[in-house]
Amino acid sequence: MKEANSALKDAKGHCKTAILMILGGLEVKEAKILLSEKKGFIREALKVVSK
Repeated sequence: MKEANSALKDAKGHCKTAILMILGGLEVKEAKILLSEKKGFIREALKVVSK
């Protein structure tokens, strides 16, 4: 729970960014860029991270 709260705070309340940060092990900037490149789709962004 602490990790989720911290990620959400770092992502300034942006849930998708926080989720990608946690599941992909990314920093805020990296998660935002990747989400933008994948048109906001977390699943597609995670495919890139898991390679």
